[in-house]
This record gives sequence, structure tokens and C-alpha cells, in this order.
Amino acid sequence: MTLPVLRDYQARAIERARAAFRDGHRSVLLVSPTGSGKTVIGAEVARLHHGQKGQVVWLAHRIELVKQAIEKLWRAGVTELGCIAAEGGFNQTAPVVVCSIQTLLARPGLRPQASLLMPDEAHHYLSHEWHRLMQHYQGSRVLGLTATPQRPDGTALGGMFDALIEVATIAELVAAGHLVPIEVIAPARRLDGTQTVDPVEALGRHAHGRKAVVFAASVPHGRALAARLGAVAGYVDGKTPGPERAAILHAFEAGRLQVLVNVQVLTEGWDCPSVEVCVLSSGCSSPAAYLQRIGRVRRPAPGKVSSLLIDCRGVVHQHGMPDDARVYSLHGRPIAVDKLLPALRQCHACGAVFRMRPSCERCGYLFPPPELPQVSRAAMRRVDSVTPESTKRAFFRSQLQQAAATGKAPGWAMHRFRWRFGHWAPAAWLTEERIGS
Repeated sequence: MTLPVLRDYQARAIERARAAFRDGHRSVLLVSPTGSGKTVIGAEVARLHHGQKGQVVWLAHRIELVKQAIEKLWRAGVTELGCIAAEGGFNQTAPVVVCSIQTLLARPGLRPQASLLMPDEAHHYLSHEWHRLMQHYQGSRVLGLTATPQRPDGTALGGMFDALIEVATIAELVAAGHLVPIEVIAPARRLDGTQTVDPVEALGRHAHGRKAVVFAASVPHGRALAARLGAVAGYVDGKTPGPERAAILHAFEAGRLQVLVNVQVLTEGWDCPSVEVCVLSSGCSSPAAYLQRIGRVRRPAPGKVSSLLIDCRGVVHQHGMPDDARVYSLHGRPIAVDKLLPALRQCHACGAVFRMRPSCERCGYLFPPPELPQVSRAAMRRVDSVTPESTKRAFFRSQLQQAAATGKAPGWAMHRFRWRFGHWAPAAWLTEERIGS
């Protein structure tokens, strides 16, 4: 069997994880965006570990993910595999054992004597369940894998892990061609946030003929959408029987269905590289769930040059653009967008959403220049007299970044600073900020 060739960022992540263990960390979390190949990273770590230090236990929280992990690990070259799961049989002696965490918790006698635990989709593990399991594996190391280092309820993962390693950013993966770029369209909304363009209309207008997955708000909502879409659409939810769900997913993946409507079942753990369009027809309070959902359409496929997000509920205004730089933490701070990014702008002509630019790249609409409010020089002096230099510098830096993003000259930032504070920024700041960038 030919082993997959590691990408540069995957190899670096493995070395950083091993270095973290050498530095004394017991539990390390690898944050790797959807589609970046975190199973390949995990497979290589498992191969290196069981060849040198003993048995590896790969943990999954759903039986579907147990089966998926076995298949992916086998393809990645890990052929000596065991399984401990209610529907998968019991084999405790293989070098690498894929386990259902529910089975290990319910049947302590089946627990392998592992020296490395690898919880996949690590953000799903509840603290009390995890601590129960770790009482048995007190001497084992832990390497967690996730795309979103935050539990669905917003709780941080500091109780499980003591080190976090970001494998790569989404922007880096897009630039390298490992993920496809994504356009964002957000139909107009009323002031109360309700949608004025429904998902079916939005699909017909913006994504006719393209393969799409729709995230519905509820079971009645999802069934109604699927009925309106007709024979081209399939529907699944948490109560869809396993064989029926598998048949519907297979029909969609094979191209016999064009649209797949779901309620809370395809947010993660489902890969279909050919899907091009993600429709958010439900709200999304969690940034982790938002990133997981849009990750379904980011994988490359033959003939696929880009993907499309149709945001019918204004989620992008709540959680930021798909490619935004984000700050991850193990210690209570939620997944957050970099605050220094330029403001979001929405095209009035086509509904496209993007970071501040003078024109829409999708339809070419040219935005009128902003009207600056008239402020008296006396008011400017008052503002200037009470504003710390650090605040002024941060404002100047943000304006330089906005100028660069919109193709404006640095002098634009100087004029913005003068309008804000009533005097020019020191010329040395311009040189220093350029050097610092």
C-alpha cells in the first residue's frame, strides 16, 4: 500500500505535537480546518506512536464516525486496526483500535491498555464523560483533533487539553489550493432579522443547477423545503432510519439528487467534495457550528473552482466571513474574528458580502464614497486632548489595513486620521507600520 504524502503543514503539525509532548505537555489539541486532512495527520501520528511506544486508541462519539475513521485510517496506510463499538465488534489487541467512547464508558472491561488516546471531533466530549475515561488512562498521552476548538454549548476545552496547535488557517489552505474559495450571498433582511427571500427562491436565483446542501431550522421546515424542491431534493434528519439515510446520501453523492436538505445531521462528519453550495436557512448561534457547516463545501473536486454560501439568516454578519482569521483559545474565550479586519460590506445589487472594497467583485457595482460628517475643529481638539497615543496608533493601523485591502494609497489613511483627530499622524508611524507589516 502506498502511503499518502504529507503536505508541508501536516508534517509541521506532527513535529510541533511531538515537541509539545517532549516539553512535558500531556494533552495536546490540533486545530485543523475541515478539509485539511486531519485524519492523515492522525494516521501518521498513530503509525509513529505504535511503532515506538505502544497501543493507540482512536475515539469517536458516533457509530458513523467509528466506521468512517476505520475506512479513512485504512486508506491512510494504518492497516493493523481493531474496533470496539456496539455495531463493530470487539478487538482490543490491535496496534490501533478505533473505539466508541460510549462503549468504553459503558463497558470498562473492554478498554485497551493504550499509551496514546486520539479523540476525533474532540469538541464533542463532555467534561464529566472525559474525566471518567481519563481516570482509567491516567498515564496516557492525549492528542485531540478538531476543526473547531469549542464545545457546542460554547464551553472551552481547557479542562481536556493543556496545549493548542493551529495546523493551518483557512486562508492559507485556499491560497495553496487545498480548499476552494467561497463566495457569500446574503439576501436582504428586515430590521428584525427575518428573511425576505426564502431558500428555494435563493437557490433558483443564485445556484441553479449546482449541487447544494441546505441546513433547515426544524423538521417541519426541512420537510416543507424538500417538498417544494421536488424530485431533485432529498431530506434527512436525526430520526431518518440508518439504511434510508445511507441510501439518500449515496444518491446525492452519485448525482441522482441535486439538493440535500437536512436538520442537524450533516454539520460535521460528512464528506462530499462535489457539493458546491451551502444554504443556511436556519440561525446559527455557535461560531463552531457555522464553521463546520460551511466546511462541507470547501473540499476541492474535479471541475470545482469555487463554492457558494447562501446566507438566508444573516449568520455571516454574526460570525464573520468564511476565510477570516480567527482566534482560538482553551481558556474560556469564544472563537472570535480578528477585530482589526475591515468592516463587512454588502452589495445592494446582487447581495454579495465581502470585507470593505470600493466595488463588488461579483457584479461590479461601484459603491459611492462615504460621506464624512462635519466636525468642528474645536470638537476635534477636544477628542485629541483625551485620546491616548496607543488608541490613535491602533486607529491608524486599522486604516492602513483598510487602505491596502481596498487598493487605496497610504495617504488615504493619513487623511482619515486627520479627520478623526484633527491633525496629521506622525510621518514616522507610516514608515514603522510598513516595516512592521
